[in-house]
Amino acid sequence: MKERVFSLLATAIATVILCNTPLAVYAEENEGPVAGDSGGNTVIAEQPAPVAEQPAPVATEQPAPVVDNVPALIVVGRDINICAVYNAAGEIIKMFPVSTGREGHRTPLGTYSIYEHTDNGGYHLMVDGTYARYCMRFKKGGYMFHTVCYAYKGAPEPIQEEVDALGTSVSRGCVRLSVADAEWLYNNTANGCTVVIADANPQQQ
Repeated sequence: MKERVFSLLATAIATVILCNTPLAVYAEENEGPVAGDSGGNTVIAEQPAPVAEQPAPVATEQPAPVVDNVPALIVVGRDINICAVYNAAGEIIKMFPVSTGREGHRTPLGTYSIYEHTDNGGYHLMVDGTYARYCMRFKKGGYMFHTVCYAYKGAPEPIQEEVDALGTSVSRGCVRLSVADAEWLYNNTANGCTVVIADANPQQQ
């Protein structure tokens, strides 16, 4: 249920932020009034000569539209710990669980942008002495998207407790993702991509 609620919120945000796409406007063809003379007598319009029946056009198979998988907008539901990724057409291309900041270290609400990919996706030292990978900075002060943390540099697997905590608010303010999701986001997101941190239920801010 919370995924559905957040999807509606994220789509509304995407519509606002990505609204520079032109909207098509369609006008209906309106038939003019029936012609009549000034005396009220109906004037019969001259009928065009019959046109020879044309063969029906042959339907051709149209290629399926290609969905652009390049992220243009990342929306994080802080209170429900879900992230949605949109392309420039406003289509959702990914949605996955995350961990945002716990009480006292809440991930700040607002609109930001990705401005740095750190360490070529390698191990990055965190303030608590652990390491994270695939780090992308979106706000000054150390706020990043990154993997769940590893106990030491070069550790083959992340800390299981952090993996199990995805979907809950347990970080120090960053947005934690699974290793697979963080890797995908890191490799597909360019600097300048818009990030929105919002609450699906604003009254719980």
